[in-house]
Amino acid sequence: MLVAIAGACLAAGAATLLLRMLTHWQPVTELPVQLLVAPDAMLYLFAVLLALSTGVLFGVIPARQIWKSDPNDALKSGGSVGVVHHRLALRDVLLAVQITLCSLLVTASFVALRGLQRTFAIPLGIHPEDVAMVETGVQLAGYQDAGVPGVQQRLLDAVSRIPGVEDAAYGNSVPLSMNQSHNVIYAPGTADFSLANARFVDVHYEVSPGYFRTVGTPLLAGRAFTPDDGANSPKVAIVNRTFAKRLFGTEDVVGRRFPTGPGKETEVVGLVADGKYSSMTEDPAPALFLPILQNTNNDTVLLVRSKRSFAELAPEIRQAVIGVDRALPIFSLNSWNDMLGVVMFPARAATVALGLLGALAMMLAVTGIFGLASYTVARRMHELGVRIALGAQRRHLLRAALGRTALLLGVGSLAGLVLGAAASRVLASIVYQASISDPSVILAAIGTMALVGMVSTALPARRAMTVNTAQLLRDE
Repeated sequence: MLVAIAGACLAAGAATLLLRMLTHWQPVTELPVQLLVAPDAMLYLFAVLLALSTGVLFGVIPARQIWKSDPNDALKSGGSVGVVHHRLALRDVLLAVQITLCSLLVTASFVALRGLQRTFAIPLGIHPEDVAMVETGVQLAGYQDAGVPGVQQRLLDAVSRIPGVEDAAYGNSVPLSMNQSHNVIYAPGTADFSLANARFVDVHYEVSPGYFRTVGTPLLAGRAFTPDDGANSPKVAIVNRTFAKRLFGTEDVVGRRFPTGPGKETEVVGLVADGKYSSMTEDPAPALFLPILQNTNNDTVLLVRSKRSFAELAPEIRQAVIGVDRALPIFSLNSWNDMLGVVMFPARAATVALGLLGALAMMLAVTGIFGLASYTVARRMHELGVRIALGAQRRHLLRAALGRTALLLGVGSLAGLVLGAAASRVLASIVYQASISDPSVILAAIGTMALVGMVSTALPARRAMTVNTAQLLRDE
């Protein structure tokens, strides 16, 4: 009970400190977000009662062995127990469950860590390095319809004149942002434009000339948008490879047309590489890019590429926007890499959380395995002394002293690996390509559990190997 009370108090204090830190932490997002996670007194009371209940439950179970024991047998044996029971005890089951949970969390943490590592290497279809983003809404400054393209062009000209700016463009949104638009696509020759005849749904963007050069999206075929792609020009579009394959069955799509409504067609003038648009974990998705000069949109995201640091570039970008019209609101002004940090946040949070839980589970598993191994060695000291007197080898002593512990460690670790394989399917929706099929993940999990076993049994094994037979006989 004293151990349970002390553990509950220490845990409550640590939780208070960590939750206070989490409350004051603010992630970089396009929206002001604050995590309010301060628990109330009832939650602390529940945690303390849970710890006390655990102390009572797992204190009473071993005490039952004393109540059921025969005092005559204890007196005859002089207080030592020489009989070893090989049946599966409740403590063995509990330890096996503990090791299984430890192996599960360790495996899941390695799966998430490996997936997070892959995330940094996946092709995004963009190069966000050295790109600053400023988001504004021209409609809130009083610009409507025909006046929108003019103010957007003035904004583009203003930021382009900033010293050190290499490229600049704008669009209604950017990949991997919170604002994503989708459109229904129909096959060429479609006459009935009901949803039942839709070929697929894509993600689409309205972008300015120079957009692909600014964001670093490779143009694989055809041409990029130009200032001539205006409201009075034929409707044109640029598609990615997945869009081309799903709609036309080929990547040779430059010059092909697809319907956008009754009597309306759009010509494909360019093909770009695939990328990530809604999330890091998504499968290759079709994307459609339209010239914003043909599709007026009030939402405006300016993209500015420069080798200058964001810290010194940001004030000049802000001043350039204000110089165009002081009434223009600035919703956000961040580097693109900072914005992508929000997209990466779920994967990083899952990895950190699983890593911490895995470390805590390893600590619990070490204490559990150490406790069982020490208990087993203590109970079998007399037997081990007799074995040594009869000439038993060291490996035979280790097998007798730690055989059951090693068996439980192996069974629990294997069960944890199996459960980890199932958990990786859930992690795949959070962390890119989270899978246990990676040999490095399996080897890391097995190596970690083996290390846990060696650390836990080191002292009990040393005690078993240094049994003093003469001293034991004198004690007897």
